[in-house]
Amino acid sequence: MKTKMSSNYFFVGIDYSLAGPAVTVIVDNKPTHYYLTDKKKFVGPIKESLIGTAYPEYHSENERYHALSNWVLDIISATSLKSGLLPIVYIEGYSFGSTGASLAQIHENAGILKYRLFQQSISFVNVPPTTVKKSFCGKGNGTKTEMCEHFIKTTGVKLHEEFGSKNVDSKPAQDIVDSYAIALYAKSNHTAGR
Repeated sequence: MKTKMSSNYFFVGIDYSLAGPAVTVIVDNKPTHYYLTDKKKFVGPIKESLIGTAYPEYHSENERYHALSNWVLDIISATSLKSGLLPIVYIEGYSFGSTGASLAQIHENAGILKYRLFQQSISFVNVPPTTVKKSFCGKGNGTKTEMCEHFIKTTGVKLHEEFGSKNVDSKPAQDIVDSYAIALYAKSNHTAGR
């Protein structure tokens, strides 16, 4: 049974990929979007609610996983300290379409983040991509373009234009949209006792 949102929490949606992770945090119904980028012009706050960080340098895959998980944990920790609220964290689960040599790296990367969340007593929920898509744009098999178009329709914000692109599903816009959809799903599914 769904209950009213408690004012003791903020909601975190994590789209956790190796190349373009994004995190959306919703505090008091106000989303803030964070993303990693390898483009200097997109580093820093593009807007108050759109903040890019330079992709961390690394010398090994373990160092990379640690740096990426640090970035996520720093966002959650800073938001918790600033707001005085506790996090409700949802992470997009693995896509069954993921294949190739990098599949092991994807799993290892996510495993490190999940373990580090566990170490800090931050519980999280894995949510399948199809569930997020169905909740956000009404189709479990919605495309990146459909997700981004729905974001524009519901928020009035054309993220792709903030990054100088004509394509609605350009990166990092599509990653930010995914993290936003996950955070909204977390917020809508928050129930008492979780």
